[in-house]
This record gives sequence, C-alpha cells and structure tokens, in this order.
Amino acid sequence: MTGPELIREDPVPKPRVARSVSPIAVWLDAIREHPGEWFRFPDLVAPSTATNIKRGAYGGVAAGEFEGMCRGIHVGPDGRKVCTLYARYVGGQS
Repeated sequence: MTGPELIREDPVPKPRVARSVSPIAVWLDAIREHPGEWFRFPDLVAPSTATNIKRGAYGGVAAGEFEGMCRGIHVGPDGRKVCTLYARYVGGQS
C-alpha cells in the first residue's frame, strides 16, 4: 500500500504591492519636527483615527510616539461619524 503523495516545497513568496503613503502618515511625520506642540489635521476623519495614532497603526509610527484626540464628533454628510483630529509628537521628549 502506498501513502499519499508528499510534495516538499517552500511556498512561493507573495508578491509585494506598493502601497501609497496615507496623508495622515505624512502629516504625522511633519509633526515630529515640533515635539510637544498640538496640530490640527486639515480634513475631518473617523473618530478611531486618534486611537490608531496612539497605537502606532500608521506606517513609521510607533505606539506611544504620538498623542491624538478627536473633538467635535458628529455625523457627516455620508452618514458616518467624523471629527476634527489633533495630534502631537511626544516620542522625543524626556
């Protein structure tokens, strides 16, 4: 009796897809040059954005490196909650 055919092979690498840099990530990178100062993002965002910033969910951002908060949460014209985003860089402070 023969067993099942076993084929030993490493998986083919998944092709890398170039991702665009988010406007928020670019904005956060610019804020790094001004530690401790609060800045307002020019567009309305989802309220979860502030939490994602604090958790380091944006490319090049470490958890705890920035403080973020939303103010003026309301329902936007498309029916989704939006707010004004504020953030400051705290990673470089001692």
